[in-house]
Order: sequence, then structure tokens, then C-alpha cells
Amino acid sequence: MRRLYAFVAVVALFSLPALGHELDREAVYRQNPAVLAHYPDLPIALDTPALKPGRTDFTSQDEMEAYLARLKERVPGLVLDSLGTSQNGRDIPYLVFSKEGLAATADIVALDRPILWFIGQQHGNEPASGEAMLALATMLAEGELKQ
Repeated sequence: MRRLYAFVAVVALFSLPALGHELDREAVYRQNPAVLAHYPDLPIALDTPALKPGRTDFTSQDEMEAYLARLKERVPGLVLDSLGTSQNGRDIPYLVFSKEGLAATADIVALDRPILWFIGQQHGNEPASGEAMLALATMLAEGELKQ
């Protein structure tokens, strides 16, 4: 039985380089037409630095901080603060949306309204959710989700 496991491990190990050559990491992804027929693109504008025309990378930390600071300047009552810093020393910003501009948890709970918590990019190597949170923040502050 050990020989079988060793054989499988060796075959798997030597198969990896061959599999890597089949994957073209530079190819532009195109959704399958059958999938597009069921799930077409939505006609919404997502406004984040990374989603600007011509961009091929995600929003950087500096871009995110500048983006959130500009959003805060434009939206009265929007609370922008920091939870602290990451293991790499990067700021971990958070936003609080309330008509009253409240930031303290007790004050927000006292309003006796539903509270929604959105979190994105809790893992630093998963940046797509961070882009989603920036787009959601803009929609809550100024877009179709503004109250």
C-alpha cells in the first residue's frame, strides 16, 4: 500500500509542470456564451480606482485611502476611521453610514434600526472583495442605495 501512495505522489508531482503549461495566465477571460445568456452583465456603474477603463490591477492601499478620504469629504455625516493596522503596518479603515453621522456603537444601537455589517478583503490576498466594498460604499453614500 505504501508503494501505491508513493507512486501516486510521484505521478502527481511530475504532472504538475505539465498542467502549468496548459494554463495561459495572460489570456483575457471570456465568459461562456451559455452562461452570459442566463446571467448577463448588469447595467450598473462600479466606481473604484481599479475599475477605471484601462486598469489591469486592483486598488492599492494608497489609492483606497485617498478614495475613502474623498468620499468622506463629499458626504456629510459619513464616519471614516481606522480599526488599527494590519500585520504589515497598513491602516485598516472602516466606514459608518447613518443619517445622524454617528460612530459610537451604543448610539447606533439606540436608534433601534437594523444594523448591517459588510466586510471585505479580510484576507489580504483576496482583493476582489475590497473592490466590492469600495463600490458599495459609493452606492451607499451617493448612489442608488443612498437614503
